[in-house]
Amino acid sequence: MMTPHLNSTSRRRFLAGSTGIAAAVITGGGLAGCTTAAPPRNTQEGNAKVVLPSFIEYEGAKPDLAGTKDGVMAAYLNFPAAPPRLFDRAPGSGGEVSAVTQVLAAQLERPDSNEHWKALNAGLGSTLKVSGANGPEFDAKVQTMLAGDDLPDLLQITSMPRLPDVLAAKFTDLSEHLGGDKIKDYPALAAIGTASWKTTVFNGGIFGVPAARGGVPNNLIIRKDLFDENKINPEFESAEDLLAAARALTNPNENRWAFGTEPSSFLVPMVSQMLGVPNGWSETDGVFASSIEHPGTKQALEFVTQLWQEGLIHPDSIADTTQNSTWFRGRRTAMIPAGLSSWLVYVQSVTAEGLSPSVIDAVVLPKFDGGGVASYWRGRNSYSFTALKQAEPERITELLKVLDWLASPFGTQEYLIKNYGVEGSNYRLENNNPVAITGNEEYMYFLNYIVTANEVLYQPGRPDVVKRQHELQTAILPGALPMPTEGLYSESNLTKGATLGKDLKFAQNDIVAGRKPLSSWDDAVASWKKNGGDEIRKEYEAAFAAAS
Repeated sequence: MMTPHLNSTSRRRFLAGSTGIAAAVITGGGLAGCTTAAPPRNTQEGNAKVVLPSFIEYEGAKPDLAGTKDGVMAAYLNFPAAPPRLFDRAPGSGGEVSAVTQVLAAQLERPDSNEHWKALNAGLGSTLKVSGANGPEFDAKVQTMLAGDDLPDLLQITSMPRLPDVLAAKFTDLSEHLGGDKIKDYPALAAIGTASWKTTVFNGGIFGVPAARGGVPNNLIIRKDLFDENKINPEFESAEDLLAAARALTNPNENRWAFGTEPSSFLVPMVSQMLGVPNGWSETDGVFASSIEHPGTKQALEFVTQLWQEGLIHPDSIADTTQNSTWFRGRRTAMIPAGLSSWLVYVQSVTAEGLSPSVIDAVVLPKFDGGGVASYWRGRNSYSFTALKQAEPERITELLKVLDWLASPFGTQEYLIKNYGVEGSNYRLENNNPVAITGNEEYMYFLNYIVTANEVLYQPGRPDVVKRQHELQTAILPGALPMPTEGLYSESNLTKGATLGKDLKFAQNDIVAGRKPLSSWDDAVASWKKNGGDEIRKEYEAAFAAAS
C-alpha cells in the first residue's frame, strides 16, 4: 500500500511541539471544564487483559489462489460476477461524518460533482466530510486540532508523544462495542485480522479501528525489459550475483544506473535482510537487541558503500530523494526496493505507455552468501488506526456502522463502490473487472487510511501480475521475520525515535558517500544507545515482560 514518507526533520519538530500539546490535552488545557490531569492508565498488564474483537472470516468470494498461514494473500484473477451487498441498508442517519486523514489536496476536489463521492455518500447514508494534509502538514493539522479541542468524528492516528494519555482524554474506548463477540454487530470489522487490532490497544481498551495491512515485506522491483536487453538472469543466488547484475545494468553514458534510491532508507535495509539482520529488533528470552547493533548492519553498509564507490547508484540519490520513482519509470534506473502498491503503480505506468505489464517484475532476494532465500522483514499489520471522538453511545454506534461499511471486504458491492466508484462514470466492466475509464477515475485512496479490509491480491484485467505476486509471496513469506515490537509501547521511541533515526540515517549516508570511514558507524551506534536507544530497549523489554 502506498504510505507517505514524512520528512524526519519536520517530524522531529512536530514531536517536540506536540509534547506540549499533549500535556495541555491531558491536564485539561484542551478540554472545556476539565482542570485536573487524567491519571496514567496505559500499562502493559492492563493492555494484556483486553478482549480483542473476535475474528469472523467473511465467507464470500472464493479466491483463485488461496492465502496461507504464512501470510500469503488470497489472490483473485477476476472480480466476482454479481457481487452481493453486505448490508441491506445504509448505516448513516443522513447527517455529516467528519474525518481527518493523510490526503493529497487534489484527492478532495469536487466532492459535489464527483460521481464516486456521490455513490459513496449514498451508500453510507451520510455525507462524509474529509479534510487533512500530507506529510508534516498533516502532523501540524492534528496538533492544531488538539490544541483547540476542534476534533472530527474520526481521526487517523499515526504517532504522537503521550499518545495513550491523549487517547484517554479525547477519544472513545470501544471495548464495550467491539470486544470479543460484540463485534458481530459489525460484520466487516469482524473480518479484519486479530493482529491488526492489537495496534489499537491502549489504556486497557480498544481505542480505534485499524487501517489493516497484510504485513507483506517490500520487494526488489525490477525493469525486466532492461534485464532482457542486457541478457541478465534476475534469479540471483547470492550477493555476488546482485553485484554482477548491477554492474551490467549501469551505463552512465546512457544515463542509466542499477539503483536510484537513497541508500540508508532502502538499500542498507535490503542488504541487511540478505544478511539475516533482525526486523528492527530481536527478542530472546525477554531480552531485546536492536538491528542497529547487529554486525550484519555494518556489513550491509559496507556492501552498499561498494555499490556507491563503483558508481552503480544514481549520483543524485542522496541529495535528491524525490526522484527515485521518476528515474525508475523513465528507465534511468533498473531496480528499486518498494512495496506492493508501488509495483501496481509501476505496472499502470508502463501499460499507459503501451508496454506489457510483465515489463515490471520483482526478484527473490537470496541470502548474502547463497544457500536460500533472504530473511525478509514482515511489514506492519496496521499502517495506522482511526480513533473516534468522545460522543454519546448512540453516535459512537452510528460511526462504527459507517466504518463497518467502509471496511467491506473484497467481492462485495460496497467494496466495489468504495474502491472503484460508479460503473459507466469511473470504470467499465471487462470480464467482470472494473477497468478505470481514463480521465474519469477518482483517486480516493485516503479512504483506506480511515479503515481497510484485509488485503487481497487483485489487479483489474491483469491476472498474470496477480499470479506473479502470489508466487513471489509464496517464496519469501515462510521465512520472513516478524516485528517483535509491534503492539508494544515505548514512550521514548515516540519522543526520541525520529531524531535518533535521522542521526543514524545521516551517519550511514556519510559513510556511503565517502565523507566518513566505515569505522565511524561504531560511534554512531554508541551515540544512539546513549541518547535514547538503551532507554527504548528497556521500555520494550518491560512491555514484553508485562504482556507475557
